Amino acid sequence: MIDAYGKAPYPHGIVLANGLFETGIILGYSDFRIFREQHTGENVLAIVNHVANETDLRAIPEMANNVVYFDVAGLFFVAYSASTVIKIHIVVGILAFVPFSIGVSPPSFTSVFSILVSFTAVLVGPFALASLFVLLGKPMQWFSHEWYPILIFGPTVIAGMLSVQYSVNDPKASTGASELSVFSGLLIFFTVLLGLAIYAGLGSSYSLAMFSFSFTAALAFNRIRVGTRKRINEQVEQAVVVNAVDFSTYLIAPAIPTTYFASITYILIDVLVPLTGRMGPSATVDHLAAGLVELLSFLICPPLLAFAHRFGRPIILKLITILLLAQVLITLFSLVALTPYDHMHPKRMFIQHLCDATSGETAVYLAHTDQGAIYNSFIAPVEQLLGTAVYKTSKEDKDDWNSVFSIEFIDSYVIDTTPFIRSQTTNKTIAESTVPLTDLIKNPSRLTAENISYDSLTGLRKMTPLLLPGPYLDRGYGTDGWRLDLEYAAEGLEDKLRIEMISMETEGFNWRVKEERESFRVPERLVPCAR
Repeated sequence: MIDAYGKAPYPHGIVLANGLFETGIILGYSDFRIFREQHTGENVLAIVNHVANETDLRAIPEMANNVVYFDVAGLFFVAYSASTVIKIHIVVGILAFVPFSIGVSPPSFTSVFSILVSFTAVLVGPFALASLFVLLGKPMQWFSHEWYPILIFGPTVIAGMLSVQYSVNDPKASTGASELSVFSGLLIFFTVLLGLAIYAGLGSSYSLAMFSFSFTAALAFNRIRVGTRKRINEQVEQAVVVNAVDFSTYLIAPAIPTTYFASITYILIDVLVPLTGRMGPSATVDHLAAGLVELLSFLICPPLLAFAHRFGRPIILKLITILLLAQVLITLFSLVALTPYDHMHPKRMFIQHLCDATSGETAVYLAHTDQGAIYNSFIAPVEQLLGTAVYKTSKEDKDDWNSVFSIEFIDSYVIDTTPFIRSQTTNKTIAESTVPLTDLIKNPSRLTAENISYDSLTGLRKMTPLLLPGPYLDRGYGTDGWRLDLEYAAEGLEDKLRIEMISMETEGFNWRVKEERESFRVPERLVPCAR
C-alpha cells in the first residue's frame, strides 16, 4: 500500500510522524483534517488504479516491516525497504570518516557533548515557560494559530542553544578553531545517532542520514576551500588560519536537511498543533507544544551552534540578552492579548440534562474536554440560575456521559435541578408503616409500566412528511391499561408504522398476577405491520 500511495498526485506521509503517533502521546483524531476532500478523492482514485492495474496481489507479503517512506514537499513520494535502508545508511556512516581522513581536525569531546546538551538541556527554558502559562491559568495561548508556538517558545529555545555554546566557548582559542570543532562535532553527533537508529530499527533514521551526509559534504568542501585559500596566502606570504570554517560551507551543510525539515515543520505544526490542543483538559499540552518547537528548531538550524562561535563570546552574550528580552515581551503580550479559542477553534463544552425516571431526580451536567479554566466563565453564571454545582471526577461515576456520548474520561460539574417537594405523603398508613410498600397495595399489578415508542409524525395530516422521521415517546404507568391514539402521515401504501413495545416482565415484576394482561399482547397484533 505504501508503494501504491506513491502514485497519489498529492502525497503527504512521513514515517517520522507515523512513529510519533504509534507512541500514543498524541491522539490520531481531531476536528481538523489533514487533506481536503478533493485531494483525498484524487489520492484514493490513484491508489485504486495502481492496485487494480499494476500490482500482482498474489505476490504481496502479509506485512512489510520497517519501510521508510516520505514525501518531498508533496511533489513526489519516496519509499524503500528495510534492507535498502541499512545498506544506504551504512554507506553514509562510512563516508562520515572521509573529512577526517583528508585533514579536517576532529572535534573535541567538549564540542560533541555541548551539542548533546544543546539538544536536551534547552528544554528547561520552554518547559519553564509552559509551566508559567499553566500556573497563571493561561494555558494553550498558542492554539488559535498553528504558528503561534514558534513565536511563543522559539526565542527561549534559540537562547538556550546559544547559552550552552557560550558556556563551552574557550576565550583562549581562536574563533575559527572553536567554530570548526563544533561543526565537525555536529557530524559525529548525527552519525552516532544514525547508528543507534539503525540498530533500533527506526524508520525515521533517514532524517539523521540527511544530516550526516550533508555535514560530511560540507566539511569536505570546507577542507578543499580552506586549503585553496592557504595556498593563495602562502604565495603572498601572509599568515594562514587553517582551523576555520568558510562562510560558503554554511550554504552547503543545511542545503538538504534544513530545506527538507522546513517543509516538514510547516506540515507538522499544521497537523500536530491542532491535535495536541485537543488531547483533553488533563494533558500537559503546553509542554508538548514546547517540546515540539524545541525539536523542530534544533533540526532546522543545527549549524547555528557552530556559527555562533564565529563572533566570539561578547556577541553570543548580546544575542542571548536580545532573545531573552524578546521572550519577555512576547510572553507579556501572550498573557494579555492572546486567547486560545476563537470561532475557528472553539472550546468544546458538553452539557446534558439527565432525569432519573425512577426517583424523579434531575441534574444538569457541564464538562469540557480542552485546557483552560471554565468555572468563572461558564459554571458560575449557571450556578446563579440553578444553584451550587458539585465537582465530580470521571472515576466517581463512569456512566454520567456514555449514555449520550461515547466518552468516559471527562470530569463534570453537576447541578441538582430536582424540583422542591412542597407536600409530603398524606396517607398516614403509608407514611407511618414500616412494612414494604407492596404489602400495603391491594393491586400490585398497577406497579407495572409499559413504554411504547413510535417513529412517526403525528397530528400533521396536511403537512409534507420530513425526510427523517422524528422519534416520540409516550409512557403509561400506574394503570392496568392505557390508550394511545396516533395520526400517522404515511407516504404511501407501502409505508408502515414502526412500533416497539417495551415493558416489565410480569413473572419477574408482578409475582401475584397469574395471567398475562391484555396490554402485553399488544405487540403480537402489531407484528404484521412492523418492518
